[in-house]
Amino acid sequence: MQHENNLAKALYEQRYGPADRRLRDEFAAKAMQGIISSMVSGDEYQRLKAVATQCGLTLSQWIARDAYKQADAMMAARNAVSTDDVCTKHIFWGAGEPDCPKDIKSSNGELHTLRCKICGKNAT
Repeated sequence: MQHENNLAKALYEQRYGPADRRLRDEFAAKAMQGIISSMVSGDEYQRLKAVATQCGLTLSQWIARDAYKQADAMMAARNAVSTDDVCTKHIFWGAGEPDCPKDIKSSNGELHTLRCKICGKNAT
């Protein structure tokens, strides 16, 4: 688990930079509060515990992991909104780049979508 946390932290800082880490932590804390406060019944607690168990995690580990997934989605949305008007020259991913997003590649490794590295928008 520690290795996964270090890898996730490194990948996050590569994408967003260390300056946004505090904001990400704040988003994760708020998401975690929401997840915990949604457990209003024993049934909901048991349902989430079962989901965590299926992932090989304790409920606390699953909540923390899910809270950071939510925070990462919020950061991505925040960055996409803030770069909409800023991206004056699109730089598109190449199929051979090691960190090229998998969702824009076909099974044969070729790109089926052109996506800007800066703003994240797909070419139309």
